[in-house]
Parts: sequence; structure tokens; C-alpha cells
Amino acid sequence: MSDEYQREVDRRDQKTIAGVFFFYLLDTLFLWLFALQAVVPMAAPVVSLTVGIVACATVSAAIHRGMHLQLGNRVLVGFMTTLACLMFLSLAAWLPQVGFLMLMSVGNVIAASALRFRIGEVLVGCAVASAATLAVLVFRGPSISIPRADLVQQVVSAAWIAMLLVRAGLISLVGMELKLQLSHTNRRLADALFAVEQLANQDELTGLMNRRSIRRHIGTTLAVGLPTDEPIGIALMDIDRFKQINDSFGHAVGDDVLKQFARVVETALRTSDQVARWGGEEFLLVTFGAKSLESSREAADRLRKVIESYDWSSISPRMAVTASMGVTVWREGETADEAINRADKLLYQAKEQGRNCVCAG
Repeated sequence: MSDEYQREVDRRDQKTIAGVFFFYLLDTLFLWLFALQAVVPMAAPVVSLTVGIVACATVSAAIHRGMHLQLGNRVLVGFMTTLACLMFLSLAAWLPQVGFLMLMSVGNVIAASALRFRIGEVLVGCAVASAATLAVLVFRGPSISIPRADLVQQVVSAAWIAMLLVRAGLISLVGMELKLQLSHTNRRLADALFAVEQLANQDELTGLMNRRSIRRHIGTTLAVGLPTDEPIGIALMDIDRFKQINDSFGHAVGDDVLKQFARVVETALRTSDQVARWGGEEFLLVTFGAKSLESSREAADRLRKVIESYDWSSISPRMAVTASMGVTVWREGETADEAINRADKLLYQAKEQGRNCVCAG
């Protein structure tokens, strides 16, 4: 995780803490309004404000000092959730005349904290909060109520309930936003994973399968069995005098030759065949359903002629490209590496015989 990303996460967490403290202030305001009407003692809003300051300041300081990186955000959220629930449950037991509003607030706190916890942790938290709420109800019984003795109390109670409902709605919206962010993140991760897989399996220059990918492909095919009784043909191709192309025309032109060579070979192959960049200017061709070694040699020679006759002047007016090939077929009981090594030796023979030819064996 980069430092910049971590700083952005910390800023977002600090904004969340500021939002939590804002709701503590609202709770304190409503308790203060009830205290002015002698519904609750003035100590009630003082308790609410004090708990809010302690909870938010503690968590904010922990984030500022980086303690959340060791403890984990869920520990800090759990601390704030526990403190808030204890406060509201205590106020409900101490001040049953506003107990209904306090118990509604407990539900808000649990709903908000659920956004940060796993489902099992949420269920445990709900069970504990439910048990504590039941204990308050048993302890206070019918005295749990809501202030409504006069119009002012009714208005304040209605405003508090409205605020709790708005808070619940905001929690729902945040949950939806988090779900959308998670979906977006999952898509980005899937795209990143696909890109990584492409880099791991695809040659960056030519877009062909790379050495690792074709080896795995052959190994998997041999492990599950051949699709037909006909053998697998394997050919190693090497662009003739590629070093001279680089020396004469430059490495950028050499790269263009490699890319165009890959396109020419791909176009000439059947859809069932596979070609990969084996390394440097070498390419590995795998044909399935090769009828015999001779048919594989003939197919390779046709491909050689396609490469030789292709118009390479689009890359450079004096450009001519040929290829040498070593061709073999996989034999029962041998590994893919053994067959490829045999094709490599045959490619060396083709080079020794003057290049631009095919050797099979």
C-alpha cells in the first residue's frame, strides 16, 4: 500500500470521525433541550458530550499515530461502538423517560458499525446488544417511554426520532456506496489480474504466447491426452541472420520484423495450431493432428515459403526475411522438453545446411 493511498484512507477515516462527533453533538443538543424542560438532569447532555469527545479524540489520535495499522480499523470501530452502546443503554436505564429514544439510538449505532465488520461479528454484536436491551427493559419495564407531556416535548421527541431516521437512511446510503465501491474495486482487480495474466502468458512485443505459456499448454495437452490418435508436430523456427538485420537497420526495425513475422506466421496457421515466441528471434510452432512427420515437414516448408515470399518492403525497401526450421513429432512416452530439444538440434542442422530450409527427424 503506497503512502499516498494510506494518507487518503486516513483522511477519509478522520472525516468519518468528524461525522460521528457531529451526531454526538446532535444527541447532546436534544438531551440539553430536554434538560431545559427538566425532563432529564443537566448531567445527561454533559455525559453525552463527554463520551463523544473521549471516543472521537481517542480514535483520531490513534489514527494520527498510526496505531490503526497495528490494531486494525475494526478494533477502533469496535471501541467506538461499544462506548456508544454503553452510553445509550446506561442513559436508558438511568433515564427511562427518554429510554425509547436511547434504545433507538443503540439500533443506529449497531447498524452503522455493521458496515465495518464481518457478518459473524455483526451477529455477535447484535446478540450482545439485544441481551443488554432486554436487561434494561426488564429492569425498567413500563417506565421506558418518550417525553410527550406537552407540545414542546412532543416536538423535540419528534425531531429526535426524525434525526434517527435520517441517520438510518444515511447509513443505508453509505452501505450502498460501499457496495458500489466494492463492485468497482472488484472490477479493477479483475482487470489488473487479467493484465498480470496477460503479461505472464503473452510476449509483450509480438502478442504471441510466451515460452512459459506454450510449455504449460503442451504439458497440459500431454497430461490429459491427445484429442486424436495423430501426433503433435513441433517446429522450432529461427529468423535467418537476424543480427545482421539489427546491425543494418537498427533495433527498432528489428522489433518491427519480429512483430510482422509473428503476424505472417499466425495468418498462415490453422486455428487449431499454436505459435509462441520461444526467445529472441526463435519461435515455437505446435500443430495438432499432424498425420505424420512428413506431413509436418511439408506444412513447415509451405510456411517457410510464405515467409520468404512475403513483401517485407513495408518495413524497409531492402528488407528480405527468411527462416530456418527444425521439425519433429512428439513420440509416445517422451516429455515435451525432449521433443523440443530434438527440434532444436534439427534447427541447428538447418542452419548448418545454409539456412532458409527445413530439417525434420
